[in-house]
Amino acid sequence: MAKDKGKKEKKKPKKQQGFTLVEGLLILVIVGVLGFVGWYVWHAKNNTEKTLQDTVQSQGTVSKIAKKPSSTLQKTDPTADWTAYSDKAGNFSLKYPKSWVTATNPELCSEGILLLGANTASVGKCASEGFGQIAVTSNEGDYSSDSNFSSGYVQVTKSSVTVDSVAGVKESGIASGQEAGLGSLDDGVKVVEYTFYTNGKTYKATYTQEPSYPDALSDFNLMVTQTLKFHS
Repeated sequence: MAKDKGKKEKKKPKKQQGFTLVEGLLILVIVGVLGFVGWYVWHAKNNTEKTLQDTVQSQGTVSKIAKKPSSTLQKTDPTADWTAYSDKAGNFSLKYPKSWVTATNPELCSEGILLLGANTASVGKCASEGFGQIAVTSNEGDYSSDSNFSSGYVQVTKSSVTVDSVAGVKESGIASGQEAGLGSLDDGVKVVEYTFYTNGKTYKATYTQEPSYPDALSDFNLMVTQTLKFHS
């Protein structure tokens, strides 16, 4: 009996070693599964973040593209806030910059005459010798072939222009050698003039750049080419 008990007690360590091996394998399997799950979660998270970043970047690009037309639209009409003017007697209308000034005595001007200037020092006076910096006139009859640049000017240029569906001409020159008298200009003064004939009237828009006048030529050109309208 004592021998039998001794034999049985020797078998117990083998069972304990077997359990230890199985437990080790289970631990390895569990660690492997956890490692795979952790890698999968990390990989999925990175893909999700990258997708979100790509989406945000693409949306930002679309937003920037969408905003461009609005800025373009704002620049399409630089005369939007200009002052509107209409001359019923002269049968024309136009717009000019708000900063410009008109003649202080318009009642003394003949019908169909508008005098403008970039400031009070450059604007002309009605019933005076000169029209100042800017003058728009309307006269009955066809005087479109009469050029003020036939003499007394150098560097004369002439080009065709169409305004409000009416064909006309644009002329420019620099005063030189003009005889002293009414309307004469000093040497070096630049003059730009538009001439149109329609509805039985001749329309002229004249710009004179005296040395003391502010430079308003670009706005003058814009006023004529984009805002001048002829009425019957």
